[in-house]
Formats: sequence, C-alpha cells, structure tokens
Amino acid sequence: MMGKYKQLKIFICIAIVLFVGNIALYFSGQTEQTQVAEDAFVVTDISVADFAGTIIQNNQMNLGILQNGSELELITEDTGTFDISQLRTLIYSLCHMTASLEFADESQWEGFGMAEPTTYISLFLVDGSTQEYALLNQNPIDGSYYLYSETDNKVFMVGQVVGDMLSGGYSNFYAKTIFPTINGSNYTYLEGVFVEYADGTSYELVQKDGGFYMTSPISQKVSLTNVVTGWLPYVGALYADEVVATNADLSDYGLDQYDLRITMTVAGEEYIGCLLKEDGSILFGDEITGSVYRVAEAEYTTIAQDYTSFFQGKAFQYAMGDIAKIDVSSGTGSTTFDITPQEQTVVVTIGGEIIPEEDVITLFQAINGIAIERVATEQVEFTNELNFTFQYLNGMQDKVVIGKTAAGEYCVSMNDIVNFMVTEDSVTTLQQGLMGYMS
Repeated sequence: MMGKYKQLKIFICIAIVLFVGNIALYFSGQTEQTQVAEDAFVVTDISVADFAGTIIQNNQMNLGILQNGSELELITEDTGTFDISQLRTLIYSLCHMTASLEFADESQWEGFGMAEPTTYISLFLVDGSTQEYALLNQNPIDGSYYLYSETDNKVFMVGQVVGDMLSGGYSNFYAKTIFPTINGSNYTYLEGVFVEYADGTSYELVQKDGGFYMTSPISQKVSLTNVVTGWLPYVGALYADEVVATNADLSDYGLDQYDLRITMTVAGEEYIGCLLKEDGSILFGDEITGSVYRVAEAEYTTIAQDYTSFFQGKAFQYAMGDIAKIDVSSGTGSTTFDITPQEQTVVVTIGGEIIPEEDVITLFQAINGIAIERVATEQVEFTNELNFTFQYLNGMQDKVVIGKTAAGEYCVSMNDIVNFMVTEDSVTTLQQGLMGYMS
C-alpha cells in the first residue's frame, strides 16, 4: 500500500507542474472568506486557489485528487461513482482545518497513536510545496481526532466531521443520489417521467409549453403545483442511508424484480432508478452506474403512489392565473367569464361587470371541486350536463364536459376522453354555484 502511495505522490507532483497555470487562471479574481472561532487553532489556512492536489491513504482507500482549473481529476483504482460536490467539500475542509487543542510538547503525545497513524494525508500546493499530515487515534470522550502536522511538528485535536471524512473509505465521497433535484426554479429542464410498477401498470408525464401532461394511462393536463411541489421534491430527496454496492449487476440484489422503476429525462440526459422493498428498508438501484443504495422507507411512500395522486382527488384543477376565459353552457343557459391578471390577483368579469373577489374564490373552488369517485375503466355514453371551454393565456384550450350516464352516474370528459367518474354532490355544488351567472 505504501508503495502505491509513493508512486501516486510522484505522479501528482508531475501533474501539478502541468496544471498549475490552469489553476491560477481559473481562480483569478475569485475571493474566499472563512471564519475561524477566536479560541480555535489554525491547522491549515490555504486558499482553494492555491490547492493543487491531495493524496489520502488508509486501509480502506488510496485516493488522489488533482485540481486542474475548474476540473477535478481522480486518481484511484476504485470504480464507484464519485460526487464532485462532496470532493470539493473535502478539499475546502483540508484547506481550512482548525483544532480545539494543540500539543507542541512531544512528551504529551503518548497515547495519541503516533506509532500507527490511521490515515496519511499529503497536500500539494501550486507553489510546489507539500504539507504532510497523519490522522492518529480518535478521542473516546468527544469523538474528535488527533492529527499530526509534519510541517509544524505538532499534534492538533480536530473535529469529528473532518476525522470521519479522512478515516473512512471511498463511499464517503460516492454520489448518493440518482435523480437531480428539480424544483420551481428549474423544472423546465425536466422533459418527462415514466413510472412503472411491479404489477405491470405505469404512467407517463411529459412537459409541454411550460405545463405537465399525463399521456398514459390517461391523457390530461396535470396541475403544475402538484408535480413540482407534491412529487418531484420527494424523488430528488431519495438519498442513500447506505452505499450497498457499486458497479453491480442489479439482478444480484433482486432489483430486476423491482416494486417501482422511474425513468426521468432532464435536459436530454436519462436517469433510471429502481426500488425494491426489503426488510423494512428500500433498496435503490441506479441502472446507469450500477450503484445500489439503501434509502428510508418514508421517502418511498410518496413517490410510489399511483397516477391519480397527481389529481389530489379532483377530476381537474385550473389555476386562475393561467386562464384567460371560461365559456360555460348548460341546458338552462350560458355565460363567459373573462379573466385578467393583475399583480397578485385576477379580475373576473361577465360582460364587463366585475365579480367580487370573494365570489370568484367560491366559484373556482366549486369548479376545481369536482371529486373523483373512481377511474373510468372504459368510455361511456352520457348526456351533457355542463359544458366548459377553458382558454389559457397562451391560446391553448381544454374542452370539459360533465355528463350523466343512463345509470345515473356522473363523469367528466376532458377533450373528448372520459377519465373519471365523479360524485353527484360535487356536481350539484358546481351547478348551484353557476346558477346566478347563467342566462
């Protein structure tokens, strides 16, 4: 192991000579601020711009990192998938190590583990200098670690976070997520999601014109809020409690018989993860890299719901701020609601007459309150009870019909497709809410 360590040091020293110009160019003009507690001892105070590389060697890993401008190059025999952000955290921590205590007197070092260091650390700087450290024993009282600095010929007591990072294995720096984090600021990069279940059922969501549409097993627009805040954050939050394996054959862990499989396309790149319930936890496999993780079951529950969860029990949902006009007709009359966005609200008019804000809220609650009774298993014949045309601000429109079957059930037809049977009570509430506006 020490032979490989020396070879790695020679390689990195040569590479640094080649990379040093790129490092200086990348970090020129960038500033770096650190805060050190008044009672702390400074172990390293190195600008990241002056960091060229490091080697960390213990009985679990032999890891070399080179900084080449904005890029990091790994020198390791390990084939796991590393998380660049965690490696950058490591570099920053190495450049700004502090200690709660220092021991300059060698007579104090007995019991610190000087004879058998657990980890050797070399820091290489762009000026060609090298700093050598050795991680020693862990303090059993508070979990901190003793760290020997060859440069200072002192032993420092450093925090447990840094000590654990340096004394662990490669998995400390593995990527522990499969799917990127998608939220309200970047959801436009998400092109589509395909979800499959063990029983063979599935659903697909695609993004089009800034909105999300379910294309199977039903065809219908889905509330943007329900996707961006009600589902995607839970997918992005699937974080490994444990790295089980890397570069694995997922079938060796039973993941070819998954309970749930998610394919997500973001900015042209495909991410595929499959999940399997096992003994109170969830195995999570990355089909692209072969990594296998263990995640908390609570994170699985929300994303494993079927497609109807996107509708939150309602046959359709419209945001007032997205709609320009609603045409409504029934056997007793018709009307048109014109909707004009104004700062934090909207103004709704009929024939130029403004509807009071509290009435608008009540009206939209009734429109968005058509409750699902069950999924329609087949297309049904019905007579029209209420006809809606929702015209979006971008000019697109939805045609929605609430109908009644010969058996007395109510259904909703969205753009000529019946997806849901709905409750009579919610239809009655909407009819009563519209009664004063129809003529």
